[in-house]
Amino acid sequence: MNKKLLKQFEKRLLGEREKLLAKLSLEKEAFVDLKRNEVGDIVDKAFTQWEKDRASDISEGDKRVLVEIDRALHRMRTGGYGVCILCNCDIDPMRLEALPWTQTCVDPRRCRANKAANPGVKPTAAPAGKPAPTPSRSE
Repeated sequence: MNKKLLKQFEKRLLGEREKLLAKLSLEKEAFVDLKRNEVGDIVDKAFTQWEKDRASDISEGDKRVLVEIDRALHRMRTGGYGVCILCNCDIDPMRLEALPWTQTCVDPRRCRANKAANPGVKPTAAPAGKPAPTPSRSE
C-alpha cells in the first residue's frame, strides 16, 4: 500500500475515533441523566430501563469499534495494516474503504483454506506496500 493511501486511511481512522469518543461522552452524560430522572410509575420505570439497556448496547458496540480502530492504527505503525491477519493476503482497498479497521480479507473461506493447507504456519504481516509472504508446504 502506498504512503498516500495509508495516510488517507489513517486520517479517516483518526476522524472516526474522535467521533466515537465524542459520542461515547454524550451517551455517558445521557445515561447519567436517565439515572437522575428515575421517578414515575412502573411503566415509566420499565421504559427508563429499556432506554438504559439500549444505550448500554449501543455503547458496547461503539467501544468494540473503538478498540478495532486502535488496533488498526497500531498495525499502521508496525507495518501490518492492510494485510489479513488470518491468511497474509493483502486486503482489498475497497474493503478498507468500507471498513478501514478491518483485520481480515473479505473471503474467510480463503483464509480457512490457506490455514488448512499450511498447518502450523503462522501468518506474519508483510511490511506496508510489500506483498505478504506465501508459506510453502515443505516447511
